[in-house]
Amino acid sequence: GTLKVTLRAVTITVDDKSKIYGQTDPTFTGSITSGSLVADDDLGTITYSRTNTAEAVGTYENVLTANYTGNTNYTVTVVPGTFTITKADTMTVQAYSEEKVYDGTALVASGTANVTEGTTYEYSTDGGETWSSDVPSITNVGTITYKVKAINANYEDAVAEGTLKVTLRAVTITVDDKS
Repeated sequence: GTLKVTLRAVTITVDDKSKIYGQTDPTFTGSITSGSLVADDDLGTITYSRTNTAEAVGTYENVLTANYTGNTNYTVTVVPGTFTITKADTMTVQAYSEEKVYDGTALVASGTANVTEGTTYEYSTDGGETWSSDVPSITNVGTITYKVKAINANYEDAVAEGTLKVTLRAVTITVDDKS
């Protein structure tokens, strides 16, 4: 008779992980989900890592993998994990409120965010119902309240409110006495 030793099948499943944009990567993990090892160290120390270096917000499928020492007694299947980077909520924006006496020139809305790279701005003068890249302004006497929204692919949108006010200009007319 002939004795035959067949390969032992083992499946390592890498856990899906996520992080918030700008943070360091979490510890990657996984486990043997099918089959088993004869001895705990038959595949060496199993470690887990990313196969990409992307840092932008997004979902990266099959980029988490298992690293192990090969062993000719096993056939190893690795089920890779998905890595997700979610938006950070640390962006803030400031809207500037301004007031001036009427002088015939426009008073223009403005805002600045604490994150400038990749940030764009939109404005609303209807309480946030509609947004536009058109910057609100006021020239004649009156008041407008506006919202400014900072938008960045890696951060949650940030919104702030400001007011622009143009007040009456006092004019004194002096009439000369005539006889």
